[in-house]
Amino acid sequence: MRLAKALRTSVSTLLGEDAAADFLHVVRSSEQAAKCVVGSGGEYTFVALNRSGDHTGASAFMLQLGTSTIGEQAFHEGEEMFYVLHGAVEITLGTRSVRLGEGDFAEFPGMVRHQLRGLETGTRVLVVITERGLT
Repeated sequence: MRLAKALRTSVSTLLGEDAAADFLHVVRSSEQAAKCVVGSGGEYTFVALNRSGDHTGASAFMLQLGTSTIGEQAFHEGEEMFYVLHGAVEITLGTRSVRLGEGDFAEFPGMVRHQLRGLETGTRVLVVITERGLT
């Protein structure tokens, strides 16, 4: 997110997605381009949902997690939202941790240091990150 913001582009563009000329952007499940990311805490799958070059002020993506922690604690401007589609995750916000199960939703300021950990194999989470705080 920070790299995309610094380059004034979207996460989708950084991952090489193509821009569509139409104002409606639809990502069919059969067309989702999953990228496997291997980090220090394990691996996860990332699916960008925004169109390439989309500068709407928000990024949407899905994560599929095993039972591992994703990277170091992150922080950024804007708001971050998680909706658990399947399985369970633990979100650490500073020194506080909260468990989210299927159907649970969490929203918090991106400037709060945060980290995500899958609690079940095959956990899927929809993540939306805005550039600015919601008002």
